[in-house]
Amino acid sequence: MDALARLAGIADALALGAEVNPADARWLAEAVVALAADGSVKLDAVLNLPPTWRRDLRHQQRDDRLRRLAASMPGTTAAKAAALQAALRNYQAAGWLCDRRLSTLPPSTSERRRLLHEVMRLDEAPPTSLRHLSAILDDCENGGLLSADGPLDTGCTER
Repeated sequence: MDALARLAGIADALALGAEVNPADARWLAEAVVALAADGSVKLDAVLNLPPTWRRDLRHQQRDDRLRRLAASMPGTTAAKAAALQAALRNYQAAGWLCDRRLSTLPPSTSERRRLLHEVMRLDEAPPTSLRHLSAILDDCENGGLLSADGPLDTGCTER
């Protein structure tokens, strides 16, 4: 299991008030002790996180929002990808120009616009090719996530 998956598992267990896997708790405790022992060491290195972990996490969050958007769209994966492509391009051309300075949108904003805003805040140049969008939508069904460099071994959870 990679470091991001372990951290996500620990965070999920803590958020639910559940017991953390003892091996993961030991792993995190050892990382914290190593970090405290040598302040010049970065947390990324102690946890053995890949150099691209922040970008991968943003892409994972972006893809989750894209899947949530697509869930409200009718049709096959290809039809959803085409509708998603049109929605992204339209929002980038008009809505994002007005919304980009806002960290959150007003409560009266539609869920669709809110999700598009979140996608753009996570990645100002989200994928808009039908192939990439279809892969993101298909990948959830196959149990994994895609990063810019290929599949992430973190599983897929639909919300």
